[in-house]
Amino acid sequence: MAAKAAAALVVGISLKLLDFVGFVPDMCNGERALLVLAILFGVCPIVFKILALSAVWRYPLTAERQAQLRAEILERQSA
Repeated sequence: MAAKAAAALVVGISLKLLDFVGFVPDMCNGERALLVLAILFGVCPIVFKILALSAVWRYPLTAERQAQLRAEILERQSA
Protein backbone atom coordinates (compact mmCIF):
# COMPACT_ATOMS: atom_id res chain seq x y z
CA MET A 1 0.00 0.00 0.00
CA ALA A 2 2.84 2.38 0.79
CA ALA A 3 4.41 1.86 -2.65
CA LYS A 4 1.07 2.49 -4.38
CA ALA A 5 0.54 5.65 -2.33
CA ALA A 6 4.03 6.83 -3.26
CA ALA A 7 3.33 6.20 -6.95
CA ALA A 8 0.04 8.10 -6.76
CA LEU A 9 1.72 11.06 -5.07
CA VAL A 10 4.45 11.14 -7.71
CA VAL A 11 1.88 11.26 -10.51
CA GLY A 12 -0.20 13.97 -8.86
CA ILE A 13 2.75 16.18 -8.02
CA SER A 14 4.49 15.60 -11.35
CA LEU A 15 1.52 16.56 -13.49
CA LYS A 16 0.99 19.81 -11.57
CA LEU A 17 4.69 20.69 -11.75
CA LEU A 18 4.90 19.94 -15.48
CA ASP A 19 1.91 22.18 -16.06
CA PHE A 20 3.58 24.91 -14.00
CA VAL A 21 6.79 24.84 -16.10
CA GLY A 22 4.82 24.86 -19.34
CA PHE A 23 5.36 21.31 -20.59
CA VAL A 24 3.00 20.41 -23.43
CA PRO A 25 2.92 16.83 -24.75
CA ASP A 26 3.65 16.41 -28.48
CA MET A 27 4.96 19.96 -28.73
CA CYS A 28 8.38 21.53 -28.91
CA ASN A 29 9.21 22.20 -25.26
CA GLY A 30 11.92 24.39 -23.83
CA GLU A 31 15.01 23.11 -22.05
CA ARG A 32 13.56 23.94 -18.64
CA ALA A 33 10.42 21.89 -19.22
CA LEU A 34 12.43 18.94 -20.54
CA LEU A 35 14.85 19.12 -17.60
CA VAL A 36 11.97 19.11 -15.12
CA LEU A 37 10.43 16.16 -16.98
CA ALA A 38 13.71 14.22 -16.79
CA ILE A 39 14.11 14.95 -13.08
CA LEU A 40 10.51 13.98 -12.35
CA PHE A 41 10.82 10.79 -14.37
CA GLY A 42 14.15 9.75 -12.86
CA VAL A 43 14.48 11.21 -9.39
CA CYS A 44 10.99 11.62 -7.90
CA PRO A 45 10.01 7.93 -8.03
CA ILE A 46 13.22 7.04 -6.21
CA VAL A 47 12.62 9.65 -3.50
CA PHE A 48 9.01 8.59 -2.93
CA LYS A 49 9.94 4.88 -2.92
CA ILE A 50 12.56 5.60 -0.24
CA LEU A 51 9.91 7.43 1.81
CA ALA A 52 7.53 4.48 1.37
CA LEU A 53 10.30 2.07 2.36
CA SER A 54 10.99 4.03 5.53
CA ALA A 55 7.27 3.89 6.43
CA VAL A 56 7.18 0.13 5.86
CA TRP A 57 10.45 -0.38 7.73
CA ARG A 58 9.08 1.37 10.82
CA TYR A 59 5.74 -0.46 10.78
CA PRO A 60 5.48 -2.25 14.15
CA LEU A 61 4.69 -5.77 12.93
CA THR A 62 7.02 -8.38 14.37
CA ALA A 63 6.91 -12.12 13.82
CA GLU A 64 5.39 -12.55 17.27
CA ARG A 65 2.66 -9.97 16.62
CA GLN A 66 1.89 -11.55 13.25
CA ALA A 67 1.51 -14.96 14.90
CA GLN A 68 -0.78 -13.45 17.52
CA LEU A 69 -2.95 -11.81 14.86
CA ARG A 70 -3.11 -15.04 12.87
CA ALA A 71 -4.26 -16.93 15.98
CA GLU A 72 -6.96 -14.33 16.64
CA ILE A 73 -8.20 -14.58 13.05
CA LEU A 74 -8.33 -18.37 13.22
CA GLU A 75 -10.24 -18.15 16.51
CA ARG A 76 -12.84 -15.86 14.98
CA GLN A 77 -13.22 -18.08 11.93
CA SER A 78 -13.87 -21.19 14.02
CA ALA A 79 -16.37 -19.40 16.33
